[in-house]
Amino acid sequence: MVPSRPVLASLLVALSFPLFLQASAFGAQDAVPYRPPTSISLPTVVKEVKPQYTQKAKDAKIEGSVWLECVVTPKGVCSKIKVVRSLDSVFGLDKEAIKAVRQWRFIPAKKQNQPVPMSVTIEMRFWLPK
Repeated sequence: MVPSRPVLASLLVALSFPLFLQASAFGAQDAVPYRPPTSISLPTVVKEVKPQYTQKAKDAKIEGSVWLECVVTPKGVCSKIKVVRSLDSVFGLDKEAIKAVRQWRFIPAKKQNQPVPMSVTIEMRFWLPK
């Protein structure tokens, strides 16, 4: 089945993680987030917004993935979003990926049934229909 939109996105929490715990302060706004794997439940996407293809990127036939790293906060939103692998900073696809992930919502990671911040990596894919 062909997707109705030319853009796919996926959450890749297991792809970038050191094997140590990075947070100890729960609920502190600037607490360093946890990274998987830990004894903490992973965040779950409950609202995913697809990024928009810019017309200039379509005309240039740019395809591929933007990789974003962010912190899923205890409130279930992404903060501290940064591009860790750029696809296109000229025609706006990196910016569109960031704009989309700001609208994502999560059930946050939990430790001992308390929401905690966790770093995740998200891949936003841009593919033109064939």
